[in-house]
Amino acid sequence: MDEATVRRSTLRWSELSDPAHRAVYDTYRALIGLRRAHPELADPRLDEFTVEAGDSWLVLHRGQRRVIVNLGTTEAKILLDRPATEVPWCRPPPT
Repeated sequence: MDEATVRRSTLRWSELSDPAHRAVYDTYRALIGLRRAHPELADPRLDEFTVEAGDSWLVLHRGQRRVIVNLGTTEAKILLDRPATEVPWCRPPPT
């Protein structure tokens, strides 16, 4: 691996005191936790994975799980193929 790539990709622990950097770190930790808690999210088989996309959103379908991502700056209404029964993680938390 290229040394410059390693340097750019290595976490700078001193930056965790910055709220913006901490938010990114916490997001990655939460997503890693979801993959551990729900093995179907870590399944590498692409034939078991589908994606729907809209203007500023994505819905990733993996097994019985749905990962919903709003890439926009406003609330998005996204229709799902079935009712959501749980929200194990959300950023920002729902109000």
